[in-house]
Amino acid sequence: MSKSESISCPYCKYSTTSDRKGKCLMSLLGHIKRAHNITEPEFRETNKITVEYWNDKNTYMAENSKRRLRDPKVIKSKNEKLRLKLGDEAFYELPECKICGFRGKQLYKHVFNIHDITVDEYKSKYEGITETKEYLSYLSESRTGENNPMYKNGTSENSPWAVEFYLKRGYSMEESIKLKQEFINRVSNSKTVDSEPTRIEYYMKKHGVDEEAATDMLHNRQSTNSVKNIAERNDISIEDAKIIRDQITKKWLNTLSNKSQDEINEINRKKMSGHNMVSQAANSFFDFICDKLHITRSEVKYDKDELLLEKNLDTISKYRKYDFTYIRTNKIIEYNGDRFHANPKIYNSTDIPITWTTCKSNNMYNRTAKEIWDYDADKIKLANENGYEVLVIWHSDVKKNIYRELRKCKEFLGI
Repeated sequence: MSKSESISCPYCKYSTTSDRKGKCLMSLLGHIKRAHNITEPEFRETNKITVEYWNDKNTYMAENSKRRLRDPKVIKSKNEKLRLKLGDEAFYELPECKICGFRGKQLYKHVFNIHDITVDEYKSKYEGITETKEYLSYLSESRTGENNPMYKNGTSENSPWAVEFYLKRGYSMEESIKLKQEFINRVSNSKTVDSEPTRIEYYMKKHGVDEEAATDMLHNRQSTNSVKNIAERNDISIEDAKIIRDQITKKWLNTLSNKSQDEINEINRKKMSGHNMVSQAANSFFDFICDKLHITRSEVKYDKDELLLEKNLDTISKYRKYDFTYIRTNKIIEYNGDRFHANPKIYNSTDIPITWTTCKSNNMYNRTAKEIWDYDADKIKLANENGYEVLVIWHSDVKKNIYRELRKCKEFLGI
């Protein structure tokens, strides 16, 4: 194997050469620790090693760790130590990985980190339990109330989403801010529509259900901290539940005040995705428009980059998100699903098309078509007040004649 990568110590004549950057950097870090008593964070802060070396080092370490943990001898050794600790009866009651034979209280992290598959994929291929009842009980208790690791202020040092996480590990403030943003970017770039639990597609894929059932699942998730659910969950009165809900809201708003505007916008996009979501059908139509009308991606905002406008409300639901914006002429196209937006050609004003909250801050469920129309009209008014014109396209019209709707969009956009 050719050795093409090389790196030298900035403090002495030591140098190392290898077939990849990560191995070179690991060897160098070991040297400066032994020879110069300089830690990795100190070295990283004072020396400009390119990002490629650091990224490849992390990748190389992860690959080595996986290779070791997949080794049958290592698995056998770990299992034997656990068997001696727990005893035969307790050991053989633990879930067993059907791929490699590893046993543990839960297999979630094991199958994901070692075998590179999700728990859902594992369960679809293999029979058997993936966790003990005791672990499920522990998991529930450890995430409830004051036991939740993020319950109290000051625990941000345990989260890679926070600057404090990197400061605690010896990095400077400037380096910590940079590392935090790099982490956020990696997470954002790795996500797809069906990987985020704030999207209907996530539930459709995970549970193999249709759009209506997935909508109900998402609604249940988003209403976890509604006054009604808090009251039922804690067996308390509505009045007491309102007090708890106010405390949660105040704490959340206080958390937002410590975040940048970009982070706040991203959080609100995710929180709104269940009821202001641009569906796959909508994005397909917008891709079609861009292709046929020769619109470049830099000229529009849609999909994960939708236009976000702010209403004058003192709530966490004060943002409105728009499906497709042509930046050149400040024109917005809203792609309305017939059921989600209560198409007036189909529904009467008193009909209830869906069990859905379009304004979570008011806990308004089972909205009538009239209420949905009013919400959408208010959303269009907000766009108009900010200098945008809005065209509404209905899903059923696109299905009937997509080229007719394309011509309508072309004329509206002024292309």
